[in-house]
Amino acid sequence: MDDAVRLLGVPRRTTPSGEITLPPGQAVMLAAYLAVRAEWVARDELTALLWPDAEPKRGRHNLSQLLYAVRRSPWGHDVEGEPRRVRWAVACDVADFRRAAAEGDWGRAAELYGGELLE
Repeated sequence: MDDAVRLLGVPRRTTPSGEITLPPGQAVMLAAYLAVRAEWVARDELTALLWPDAEPKRGRHNLSQLLYAVRRSPWGHDVEGEPRRVRWAVACDVADFRRAAAEGDWGRAAELYGGELLE
């Protein structure tokens, strides 16, 4: 998979120029959630998920700061944002694994399985 995110095993991004290991932390957790969802996600949903006890204004501010950090990273520059929603449209091994398993392609599923999610 060129230019893809691998979340099974040690999280990393594979690009044509090499592989980048994603560092542990909240930025990677947010990015992983977006990669697995593979669609637009409401900002309010993300703030409720990441900061369930925060005041809405504080949660939105925290999310903005976290998205800024993700976009400035060498691996998350292509996370997209709109005023009310966010997405990361990148190939992800989790989606490929799920697809292979659903189709009963166990050889492919085993090939894709690199370890536990976000090992």
